[in-house]
Amino acid sequence: MRRPASDYWLQNPSWVDGALDPPQFYHTHKEMNETLVAYGRPPLPIPLQAVRDALASLSDSTLPPAFASEPTMPSFAPHPPFIPSNGVSGLVELSTSEVPAVNMTPSPGTYLVTVVMAYSVPVAPTARNAKGAMKKARTNKPQTISIEGSTRVDFSKACFEAHKLSDKYSPGVHSGPDFLMWWPGCVGGKSGAPTISTDAEFDLLVAGLLAKDKKKGSPSPVSVEFDLDKMEGFRINQPVPWDAGHGSVGDEELAYGTRVPQVGTFSEESQLHGKFILMLKEKWKCEKHLGEHGEPGFCYTSTKGHFALNHLRFKSWAAAWAAGTCTKMEPPHTLEFDGAHDELVPTRPRGRTGPYPATVAASPSTAGHDMSTLLSVATATLLNDLTRRSSGSRGKRHRYYSSSPPSSPPRAGSPSPHADTPIPAAGSELTACLNDFKNLKDVDLTMHEGLLNNLELTPAIIPEVPVARLCEVLNVPEGRVHKLHLFCREWQTRLEGKRKNHKKRRV
Repeated sequence: MRRPASDYWLQNPSWVDGALDPPQFYHTHKEMNETLVAYGRPPLPIPLQAVRDALASLSDSTLPPAFASEPTMPSFAPHPPFIPSNGVSGLVELSTSEVPAVNMTPSPGTYLVTVVMAYSVPVAPTARNAKGAMKKARTNKPQTISIEGSTRVDFSKACFEAHKLSDKYSPGVHSGPDFLMWWPGCVGGKSGAPTISTDAEFDLLVAGLLAKDKKKGSPSPVSVEFDLDKMEGFRINQPVPWDAGHGSVGDEELAYGTRVPQVGTFSEESQLHGKFILMLKEKWKCEKHLGEHGEPGFCYTSTKGHFALNHLRFKSWAAAWAAGTCTKMEPPHTLEFDGAHDELVPTRPRGRTGPYPATVAASPSTAGHDMSTLLSVATATLLNDLTRRSSGSRGKRHRYYSSSPPSSPPRAGSPSPHADTPIPAAGSELTACLNDFKNLKDVDLTMHEGLLNNLELTPAIIPEVPVARLCEVLNVPEGRVHKLHLFCREWQTRLEGKRKNHKKRRV
């Protein structure tokens, strides 16, 4: 018992009705036509006469008995239903003269070029503490290019188009980017292929290729290779559209994209605190302590002096002000504003006293106490020295030599922020590096940790990855990628030093 046909099959009859579960198979044209007629659809034309005519044109012998009746399983797909304007089903006979001939012969001067694109990919380290390395990967794409009469610029653009790079890179007018070009029988072969940089070099090489193919009578297959890592200087900078202020507000998203900062993309807390931060910046401008680019800085001034305000302190002050625990004139009593003795920490001008913190002048009472302590220690040392000399003068004098060289007293300074940090566990180096990068450089890339883990880009490998590749992967500005390169290189060096010291302590 045949099941009902699906609507999809009735519109597109074929050997299998895949819209049913399980699929329903039709083995003959008769079965398909019976189903179509039962649903009030026109039957499919059976091209049996076309098969007879094709066999008769191949041989004058009579047809086998198998072709006298309807074939049970034809080797061709059924024709789609054809309904002419008069509503009568039938076949359309096409003459061979109506079919246009396809010319497969390439035009003179046109070559089949294999365009090879080389680029760097990171390689996972083989050992646990080994540094990451980079290796060259290559991708080949065929392209039909008219070399005869073509310039170096046009030829380079056609090669970029083979890898869909014509909208990202553009060749130089006078030279570059460099690429290798060779063909079978050329001087040097693939290993000694010449490097093409200028128009003169390209014209000289093309002249030799055309002269060789003119004698041979057929075009030679040409191969071209360019290095994507060396083409950063030829990247096309996409211009930002400019509307000149004549468009409506609703068209701004279409003109500038969806990554333009909007109020709706920020949390309610950020929107609330932002208003207070702007008012604090307007109130506590400081002309004495300038910013990095010479603009006025921000300081909270009181009878104790100037107290520098940064992003963290502005955020803390704005949150406390919004909560009603402080005012615009008085900062909150938090760790960011209170010192070790519940008082403001004095600030020092940048670049005046070097990398070490300025020493705080001691009070008169403390200075007097320190002077008396120093005097008592010096007196005790002098008495011990005189006692030793008097006892040694009675007998033979001995010289005392210290087994360890004299050491200089430790210099007071601020400890390194990484001195007491533990060594990250194996596999968590990227997490620790991104967290340190966020805390020390104020650049948050922790949201890209999963993407970097998928690409196996560890802190040891990231400095070796090209800047353009990281900008494309992370979708961040180029300056942040440069900062990440420098920080990862310094962070990895410091980690290796910690691991060496740890091994020495264990031994």
